[in-house]
Amino acid sequence: MAIFQSPIDSASLFYRYYVPSSSPHRPATATKQQPLTLVFLHGWPMSSRMFDQLIVPLVETHRFPVIAPDRCGFGGSDWSTPTTGEVTFDTFVADLVSLLEQLNPGPFVFVAASMGCSESVLVHAASESLRRQCRGFVWLGPNMPYSVSCDECPGAPAPEIWDSLINSFRLSDAKDFIAQQAHGIFRTDLGNRVGERTVL
Repeated sequence: MAIFQSPIDSASLFYRYYVPSSSPHRPATATKQQPLTLVFLHGWPMSSRMFDQLIVPLVETHRFPVIAPDRCGFGGSDWSTPTTGEVTFDTFVADLVSLLEQLNPGPFVFVAASMGCSESVLVHAASESLRRQCRGFVWLGPNMPYSVSCDECPGAPAPEIWDSLINSFRLSDAKDFIAQQAHGIFRTDLGNRVGERTVL
């Protein structure tokens, strides 16, 4: 688990980089480290922790290295700094390109959920070196290509809806807001049980 500085505004951004242990505590199904790194991109408004139950077995049992960053404003990452302008997909893409180019994971596959799917495509398009290393995409519930209402997609949510949610995240009680919304995400009304640790 580490922090890197955003190339856009020097915000501190959190990521996790797991490499298979030479002596895992569970029997491994693979004896050697896999030739691909898995790069997990979380959905909105989650963090890389949404993949915790996948990451541990993939690293320990199946021997895949895993990189799992928290997008700015989520998980362990800062939202912004006093010099930050508007935070857009360009911000997310520049941050992720910078991280992956610094880590230089070799061949990798994006595993992305929701808006992370769009982010993976934009990162792929933005960096020639990452295009050469990328071997594929695994998309879970992609939110593409229109997350905001426009002429081409008038049925997408209006900008005011997103602005309202973003403002709620910026409040001092943002953690409470996320915890309240998580019950809808996990459909606890249908009897699904979600531990307090998962919600927070």
